[in-house]
Amino acid sequence: MRPGCHLPAMSPLLRRLLLPIFLLLPTLAIGEPSAPAATAGPDPSAPAAEDDRLLLSSLRLKISGVVFALWGYDISRANEPDDTNGANRFDITRAYINIEPWITETISLRITPDITRVSAPGASLDGNLALRLKYGYAQFDEVVPGVMVRAALQPTPIVDFTDAVWAYRVLGPSPFEIFGGAPSSDLGAGARGRHLGGALEYQLLFSNGEGYTRAEQSAVDAARYKDVAGRITFSPFAAGSSAMLRKLRFTGMAQYGISRKLASGDHVDRIRAYGLVSWEGALGTIGAGGGPTWDDDAVADRDVTRLRHGVLLTAFGFVNLPLDLRLVGRYDYFNPNTDEASRRPTNPSGTRTRLIAGLAYRFNDMVQLIGDYQRFGYEFPEGAKATDPANAAFAHLEAKY
Repeated sequence: MRPGCHLPAMSPLLRRLLLPIFLLLPTLAIGEPSAPAATAGPDPSAPAAEDDRLLLSSLRLKISGVVFALWGYDISRANEPDDTNGANRFDITRAYINIEPWITETISLRITPDITRVSAPGASLDGNLALRLKYGYAQFDEVVPGVMVRAALQPTPIVDFTDAVWAYRVLGPSPFEIFGGAPSSDLGAGARGRHLGGALEYQLLFSNGEGYTRAEQSAVDAARYKDVAGRITFSPFAAGSSAMLRKLRFTGMAQYGISRKLASGDHVDRIRAYGLVSWEGALGTIGAGGGPTWDDDAVADRDVTRLRHGVLLTAFGFVNLPLDLRLVGRYDYFNPNTDEASRRPTNPSGTRTRLIAGLAYRFNDMVQLIGDYQRFGYEFPEGAKATDPANAAFAHLEAKY
């Protein structure tokens, strides 16, 4: 027995069983003397700590966005008898956040909230900047070779394409939207295709027809109908060797929809048929087109429809200049009713025009500042609302990421 280790009085058998344990206790308690703790930095061979701020695993995710901001100054008497000369404001007209995850190699989503100014006099949110959904759809690529399908809230064929060619929606909505009434996005199912080496493109959409700012109509005689809109674009030199002619494009666009059915059996229709010729190159972009519109008005007291035959024309373009400058111009013309006798009763302000002229400075491909002048003309100015745009100067900012 080791010195200092005494066993209490117990039977010889119990002493023989516990003796080995008592002999090992000092070794187990004390062990070998430990070395001083190391004070060196982290081991470079150790694995890095996992960053748990964003876990995407194998998910591909694209996040982008755009902000449209402006300062506007009213430089004329706007829409008699209201005198708004000198009125000026700062405002935001768009703030997009595009969230685009790829679920698989051929299935992706797009969710785009948008900031808009609420205009609801008397409501608690009047004047507030509110968040709403502009786009929210699933996209299925290569359903058949060269064709993809979209479902839910998505860009419409007319406005989406013409805005992409013009490239300056920051200066205001498309004339096909503000004059022709075509929404920029709508709820529905659509398809897009590209064939012949890019020479032939098309887009087709079946939708509610009310656009993203209004819900589908609830009345049975309205909700049973849907709109169909389409676009077909031909680029004869898309696969050619000439860069000058590669983006010369000829486009046809159309829309047909039924707002509702009357008790008389008549349908309240809306019909659009447009053409557009455009060219995009290193020097700039030019485009011109338009076409007829047909709209039915329901006369409530007689339950009949009255047809308005209108015409929409547009010409636009920009020229690239030295020092990252760009000269921008546009002219839009809309006659809502070619019948002279009935134009004023059906449209109080009559024929409308829009002129845009400006100079843009491009800091880079993502940010530009545009100083521009805009004039809205009215055939019958006294019929225009006080809130209708008139004669103004702007400083517009477009910032993308």
